[in-house]
Amino acid sequence: MAQYRFVTKWLLKGTTPENAWEVLKDSNYGDWWHGVTVHVLEPGDEHGLGELRESLFKTKLPYTLSFKSRVSTLERPSVIEMQAYGELEGTGRYDIRQTNDETEILYTWDVRTTKSWMNLMAPLMRPMFEWNHGQVMHEGAIGLAKRLNAVLIHG
Repeated sequence: MAQYRFVTKWLLKGTTPENAWEVLKDSNYGDWWHGVTVHVLEPGDEHGLGELRESLFKTKLPYTLSFKSRVSTLERPSVIEMQAYGELEGTGRYDIRQTNDETEILYTWDVRTTKSWMNLMAPLMRPMFEWNHGQVMHEGAIGLAKRLNAVLIHG
């Protein structure tokens, strides 16, 4: 399996960490993130902890990635963490905070691929896979800013 660590930083002006946390906690990513479909398989507790999601990401490169994730940590309004398994396995974590008059969102994705062709191609394709991840995350930043009626400063 090929191992990756991606750290993505989004900066938004005109929203709060609480508002960003609420949208990111909700499983309706497909409503605002272009190329993403999410289905809730199990709802989790009254706060959403333990929720099991199935996600499909259409990427800029000609492939899709499908995986399940379980919400493992919710700390309002600063942390959301999920454990992923399927075609991608690992941990995804949002750290959200206020910096001056901006909301900063750091997404850390420690993941390994399980698709055999991706693992075989990783030595040659790693730069393209990293570029592709960046493109997917940029789409997320644009969509989140629109969803929150905020201005995307960086992402």
